[in-house]
Amino acid sequence: MYREMKITPKDHTLKIYLNCKFHSVLTNKHDKSSSNPPIKIPSYQLHTTSLVLILSQLFLISSVHCSGVYSLDASVLCNKVPGLVPEQRRLCRAYPEAMAVVGEGAELGIEECRQQFSSRRWNCSSSENEPPLMFMTNIASKESAFVSAARSAGIAYAITRACSRSDLAGCACDKSVSKSDWEWNGCSANVNYGIKFCENFLDAREKYSDNSQSLMNLHNNRAGRKVLRSSMKRNCKCSGVSGSCSVKTCWTSLPLMKTIGSKLMKTYERARQVEAIRGQRSLSAVMLKLKRSASKTEKKPSYRELVYLAESPDYCKKNRTIGVLGTKGRQCDRNGDGLENCRHVCCGRGYNNQVVTKRKKCDCVFHWCCHVTCKECMELTEESSCR
Repeated sequence: MYREMKITPKDHTLKIYLNCKFHSVLTNKHDKSSSNPPIKIPSYQLHTTSLVLILSQLFLISSVHCSGVYSLDASVLCNKVPGLVPEQRRLCRAYPEAMAVVGEGAELGIEECRQQFSSRRWNCSSSENEPPLMFMTNIASKESAFVSAARSAGIAYAITRACSRSDLAGCACDKSVSKSDWEWNGCSANVNYGIKFCENFLDAREKYSDNSQSLMNLHNNRAGRKVLRSSMKRNCKCSGVSGSCSVKTCWTSLPLMKTIGSKLMKTYERARQVEAIRGQRSLSAVMLKLKRSASKTEKKPSYRELVYLAESPDYCKKNRTIGVLGTKGRQCDRNGDGLENCRHVCCGRGYNNQVVTKRKKCDCVFHWCCHVTCKECMELTEESSCR
């Protein structure tokens, strides 16, 4: 069984080539009553096949009996996406093949957020099942600032990577020449295109509004993209007679997303609180001003800083109104000496210990040549969770 979505930029038609019965393009659930096995697709391809997953549940096809080709016009799909502003709909119609990558990048940013905050009281979770593009967009805390920056960096990252792979029409490797004493060659990551596309699409929602939350989101979106740009790697190789470096060839490449996340985390720790200044003739917010500053001349935050408008909520207790899950039931490390320590994660409520049985490989033996065989052992381990 094989399923694939092909996007034809010329006629902006999304064609789903199917030979199956499925409940949802979004979830790829398998019909248990069917004799056909579940559809297997590579994880990267799965992301790029569903425009729904990308753009906050764009469309949902349920219980479809299909054989052959099922075609959906991109203009119809883009008009049905809930919550998109006019400029985002225009970009969706003009670049339908990029929308899957946008969603992939948004997920990339949110996943990095989960990794960076995994041991903290707030672990980048929400009680609402918000899609990646909408996650934490209406909260004005430091944590929301990190999410905006990580999501923006993730989208620009994914678009840049797709360009390097020639997955998108209209962009490819960066062939621009830099003024330097070495030769630029190879396939340099086209980060300028990725950043610009992300700015045009992601920032369009915030520019459509003029409130203080939108100003905050715009600032943090830009900060995330700046971290991506400053993290780009330069790779070089030398060539010449007898190992000399008479010719030095260089190209740029994307860093690990973890590198970007770590840099954003440091910026998060130094995030600045701001307030919106409103115009004299209008009630709309026009700029952000630092709320507290040691210098009288420093009034505006740097573009590289993360900013927030409101203090962080109490993440210890569940609060459905703002989507806070609380820490009850969270696993913690009672022997840890950092933020993962049970005393910190559990907010002083205490924790429970229980012994659980886990399976692990043991007594592994290397056989010449070349494989390893292992036994499966049961291991008792003690876990702690917050009360």
